[in-house]
Amino acid sequence: MKKIAIIIIIIMVAWLTLGAAENNASKKFTGEVGDFYFYHADLQNVLLFFARQYKLNIIIDPGISGTVTCRMVQVPWDQALDVILRQQGLALVEEGKVQRATKLKREAPAP
Repeated sequence: MKKIAIIIIIIMVAWLTLGAAENNASKKFTGEVGDFYFYHADLQNVLLFFARQYKLNIIIDPGISGTVTCRMVQVPWDQALDVILRQQGLALVEEGKVQRATKLKREAPAP
């Protein structure tokens, strides 16, 4: 019984990993390549860093908080921002010339 459970878990992890890789592979990141090092950095300050550095108009929804610790080398800035946002459960929603940082909507689990 344990072997079956372990096999099922391995299959599920592989399936989830492949799905995440496909989603990321379909995105085309065109931003300038850079190195990004953050250690226990305030999430709002990290978002404002990207806004200042890459001339984005960002508004951060109330209630968004957290910290960021990462090391990314030779990564397009838009990919780095995307990874940080997704890791925090956030997304940028384009509203005209402004990007709004907001929590991702979670779908309710099926009954």
